[in-house]
Amino acid sequence: MVFVPDGDDTALDEIIEEADEDTSDKAQALTPREREVMTMLALGDTGAEIAEKLFISPETVRIHVRNARRRLGARTRAQAIALAIRDGEIELGSLDGSSTPNG
Repeated sequence: MVFVPDGDDTALDEIIEEADEDTSDKAQALTPREREVMTMLALGDTGAEIAEKLFISPETVRIHVRNARRRLGARTRAQAIALAIRDGEIELGSLDGSSTPNG
């Protein structure tokens, strides 16, 4: 789960800076399903919960996460979520259900 307290973007900034050092190419856009899975991860859902909610297998969830990480140039799920937020692939407003991810 990614939690960024109000006014404290330090941890998020550190994750993003680490990713910037690791990636030289521009990240590729996520697919709509990858955005959906990444948003659910950011909300704190587990892979099994995502699979159940989306009526897909847990292995399919892992594939979507792996592909999203690759496209974003991230090494971890947390880093992928941070980069997806930074790059506008998922929006902070979408985390409370008040907005939909862009796409």
